[in-house]
Amino acid sequence: MSEPVILLVGVLIIILAVLYAYIRKKQSSESFELELHQNNYEVDELEKTYQRLLMEIERNKKDAINQIFYAKQNALKEIKLSHESQLKALKQKNIEKTEENAEISKLEAKHSKVIKLLDKGKSATEVAEELDRGVGEINIIASLLKKERNAKNG
Repeated sequence: MSEPVILLVGVLIIILAVLYAYIRKKQSSESFELELHQNNYEVDELEKTYQRLLMEIERNKKDAINQIFYAKQNALKEIKLSHESQLKALKQKNIEKTEENAEISKLEAKHSKVIKLLDKGKSATEVAEELDRGVGEINIIASLLKKERNAKNG
């Protein structure tokens, strides 16, 4: 009886060894599948995060482009307003010059004889005697003429 018991114990040991190896293999296989599933889940989460970040970057890019566009528009408006104000100032200056030139022309027309004689090099006293006017009046006309000519040239 000892032989069949030994044989039976030996067979049981072999069965247990095989069964133990099978159970270990199955557990490691399940653990591997669980780990693989977990890794796949993490990869999916990373891909979702990556896509979300790409969308956010795209949105930020569009916002930046819009801000640049509006900044350029505002700068162009400012430049336009600046040019318009410069143009108005130049027109006003031109009008003032035209008015000054008209005043000079009126002065020259009114006192053309005095101016011609002064331009010929005659003194204020000589011009006053010749035109029968006062020396003070001739001196005023001469100083106005000198001032206007300096303004034209300067």
